Amino acid sequence: MIGAVANFPGTPLPFPFRLLTVPLLDQLLQRLQKSGEEGVLDFAELVREREAIQRYPTLIRAMAAHQGILQSDGASVSELKAHFSLLGWHASSRIRDQELQNLQQPTLIIWGDNDPFGAPDDVRNSIDVIPKVRFETMDSGHVVFLEHPERCAQFIREARDPDTIDVE
Repeated sequence: MIGAVANFPGTPLPFPFRLLTVPLLDQLLQRLQKSGEEGVLDFAELVREREAIQRYPTLIRAMAAHQGILQSDGASVSELKAHFSLLGWHASSRIRDQELQNLQQPTLIIWGDNDPFGAPDDVRNSIDVIPKVRFETMDSGHVVFLEHPERCAQFIREARDPDTIDVE
């Protein structure tokens, strides 16, 4: 199972995320970002999940607390920079079609129709190379399970049950 994968083949990197890799500009953007829960909601807006995340106030508070710890927030930014630059994804962090072709286990991919990292059609060719794949799309942004937790859970239960998995 693959979850919340932004660097899947075919996915573009949204420009606002690229700006976080520019020296000095990244620091300015971090200073301009709202702190606390409002900052979390603004970030959720970037991944098109602002409305969905509001159903989880404990998660918002936890994310706000994480941002409030300098080392934690710095680690998050460092992680992002390890995956992409102003030009886009680093080649070393991309999932390759060959890796997907080698998957032998049944694979479930759940994708948001409004994911800012790519629409379902952006990744469909790469998904089609997976030998045993089930591809589901839902009306949501990047973090599908926030918007549709019950449906995602049902898909996962079905994927774990060898008698019910329906792969293409």
